[in-house]
Amino acid sequence: MINHARNWLLNQLQSDFSTPGEEIIDPLFRPIAWPMPLAVFRQYMFGTTPDRFTLNYYCAQLMNVLHSVRATDAYIRSLDNRLTYLTSQTLFGADGRVTVSPYGTYTGVVLSSTGSWSANRGSSTNSFDALLSVQIGSTSATVTASDATGSVSFAVHVSTDGAGNFSSDRFGIAAGAPSLVISGNSANPASTYEWRVTSYIAPSASLLDNFKAIPPSALTAIVGQASTEPQMSFYNLFTSGSSVQDRIAAVGASAVLQLNSTFTSLYTLQGAA
Repeated sequence: MINHARNWLLNQLQSDFSTPGEEIIDPLFRPIAWPMPLAVFRQYMFGTTPDRFTLNYYCAQLMNVLHSVRATDAYIRSLDNRLTYLTSQTLFGADGRVTVSPYGTYTGVVLSSTGSWSANRGSSTNSFDALLSVQIGSTSATVTASDATGSVSFAVHVSTDGAGNFSSDRFGIAAGAPSLVISGNSANPASTYEWRVTSYIAPSASLLDNFKAIPPSALTAIVGQASTEPQMSFYNLFTSGSSVQDRIAAVGASAVLQLNSTFTSLYTLQGAA
């Protein structure tokens, strides 16, 4: 299946691509309950109850590591070489990201959306700015929404009156007064346009931090000593690798191998090729 190894590691249904970091997931793929000790690996690497953004964030980092080591890269590609993601991703290089997407019942065209996010580490106050360019009739309007409430999601409500003047408010106001700036005009009759603005805050812990917290007994049980390939190569990489990156790749590839060996029959029974 396309993005074969990533599907097993992410272990989620296909989404609507509204969250940063989404990739194609086979529509026939169904999440499964990871057996022990793989469940321990997943809990430490991705978190106990991670949201979709956190899953995408850590999965992107893990796939980077798997593709950076020759043995594990070859194994991942042998499952299915159809990859829709970059094997050296920079999607989550910044601290956070802001997205703008259609919300509720609306008409109109979103021309573009950009956003920036900043935070004072150690402080409970984060802030972001989202810029939304919309086209109403033959002219355009620009809406800039700012917030200082942390990780939030709210709706910007832009409308034009009969004279073509823009006005705006927002829903879901939390602590910290928002700032909205509207510019532009239109000769269109009264219309209403709504968009969802969401800020995403990158997890504070790195993939390396998460890996170092995994109990050694769980790592040893996942990798195991084997006499057949490719598990033997993963074991040697784990025990003799020159870096922590090698160890992460060995455990990650071992997890994919076990999941693929154990659950591929379930995927096939659902009608996948």
